Amino acid sequence: MKLVAQKKPRKLSNAQILIKKFIDSESFSNSGFWPREMKMASKMIRQYNLEFLMWVIPPYNRKVPSLAYFMADYGKQYLSEQFFNFKKNTLTFPEKPAIITEENKVGEDKIISQKPKTLKDFLNYGKN
Repeated sequence: MKLVAQKKPRKLSNAQILIKKFIDSESFSNSGFWPREMKMASKMIRQYNLEFLMWVIPPYNRKVPSLAYFMADYGKQYLSEQFFNFKKNTLTFPEKPAIITEENKVGEDKIISQKPKTLKDFLNYGKN
């Protein structure tokens, strides 16, 4: 009996992972499907970050027939709402350090001499 070495499954690109997440697998066999969907997936990855796109749940918990759904107005609105929620959940503000003030003055006062800015100030400079 001869053993056949099996190939490791190929690692999918980020665009392919995105396509498999959002699109129903029945659509994969159409001719011209992959180039069109890869183009739209790469555009979505550029517009939003990949971390967000992996976080977002498909609309109505169903896979869509094409990523063109997200290029239409209602799909853009869905993604913008989800992006707002994503940022709200992941955004953290650092705590501000407490400012400590002292009752006594520290250091000497600095005397600032004001130079005349206008002609009238220049002419009246030595009178005060």
